[in-house]
Amino acid sequence: MKKLGLYIHIPFCLQKCSYCDFYSLGCLEKREKYIDALCKHIKKESPAYKDCEIDTIFVGGGTPSILQSSEIDKLFNTVKGSFNLSPNNEFSIEANPGTLDREKLLCLKKNGVNRLSLGVQSTSDSEVKALGRIHTYKEFLESYSLAREVGFDNINLDIMYGLPNQSLETLTKTLDDVCKIQPEHISAYCLKIQESTPFYKQRDTLNLPDDDLEYEMYIHICSQLKKHGYLQYEISNFSKEGKRCEHNIKYWLSKEYIGSG
Repeated sequence: MKKLGLYIHIPFCLQKCSYCDFYSLGCLEKREKYIDALCKHIKKESPAYKDCEIDTIFVGGGTPSILQSSEIDKLFNTVKGSFNLSPNNEFSIEANPGTLDREKLLCLKKNGVNRLSLGVQSTSDSEVKALGRIHTYKEFLESYSLAREVGFDNINLDIMYGLPNQSLETLTKTLDDVCKIQPEHISAYCLKIQESTPFYKQRDTLNLPDDDLEYEMYIHICSQLKKHGYLQYEISNFSKEGKRCEHNIKYWLSKEYIGSG
């Protein structure tokens, strides 16, 4: 049976980050209608893939963890009822600190989510605030601890480098803080200033690292994560043995996947 990935987009955020050029909205009142439309779309399109098996699912955004438990139940029940899911599928969802609680994490777990991707970006509150994000390092730690308590044993942390006012020292602290809590996977992305973002309008006043420092930061990330047992398998992705993100590998290898939302 042909194997496919499934990507589902949830385009809502409490607040859009200053660097983000992904499609997202702040219209939370439209969330319920969007989930209804998304479920109808999945039911309509899924018969075309009745002879295929879904072995990876990735729910991205936006902020998928902004959904309420009832909306999560409705969406994922639709997915499970519409596709042939591999019994060993990798089921990932992106989540932001501050949008998770025990009930929601248990709901995700109940619905088969087995991989959580948390956007910490930096453990410096001032750097996170400069990005326009709404969480603190303390809130991130609380979300991470809750995820471990309810049984998530495959967690990715997103971090960023090349940030306004970031130094090699503050980046090193973020790496040390993140490695100390031993996530299974770390994604390290360089800040890029895109035309459609608030940062683009502020680009002349942002105190960004120059190209040489940005390169030094990247080499430092690769070196430090290797010391902590993370294997680099792609430009921005590092994992413990056996914990690579199989869905992202599909993108890199140009394998087929379904996009919804």
